[in-house]
Amino acid sequence: MIDNGEVDNMPSDCSESNEISTASAKTIATEIHAYYIHEIVVPLGCLRRWPRPNKGLDEVVKWIASDKFALSKIKSIAASKKEEVSRLLTDSIRETQSRLDVTAIKASIRTLLHSSQSKRNDLMKFVEAILAGDPSQAGAVKTLRDDLMKKTIELGYPIPIMTQPTSAQVAEINKQQKNPVKLLSVTTTIRKLAIKLNQGEPVFDK
Repeated sequence: MIDNGEVDNMPSDCSESNEISTASAKTIATEIHAYYIHEIVVPLGCLRRWPRPNKGLDEVVKWIASDKFALSKIKSIAASKKEEVSRLLTDSIRETQSRLDVTAIKASIRTLLHSSQSKRNDLMKFVEAILAGDPSQAGAVKTLRDDLMKKTIELGYPIPIMTQPTSAQVAEINKQQKNPVKLLSVTTTIRKLAIKLNQGEPVFDK
């Protein structure tokens, strides 16, 4: 996916920089993952609802890594760090995939309603591409388009609010997860975001 600093379909307007970032591979991977979190969640949600054999994680990683912001981050670091960035980014997206639920998917769709038309078009084209040849493609793309193109900037239904984990669930997470603090923090953040969106409060847009 990231090969010697080059990614397929690199935008022609992505400028070169002679400055080498001192940021760690983990920092770069985390920044890329956070920047594209909604563009990661929605396709993964589609792939969960409309499974496509041999498609999914690798395609999402490659698509994200080929976008301008990700490329600028990847090209800013030493060549020796690029493989580690690829691995860490893949691990982060895999972790997102493993804990994906309807709350996260709908929260991301609602946030993307505030994004540019071109960003939403790119997302729909990507989902259409990864479902190519599948009988569910047309229905999946139509469902996604209906959600992302609502003129009211709101979905017609509230986002389900996840309940807070019980003490027993927290103990189990601490036992099984490599990074329980991160998982619990993300879960809490998604829950708070869903509450704000249901209340009509604005959310950030990059």
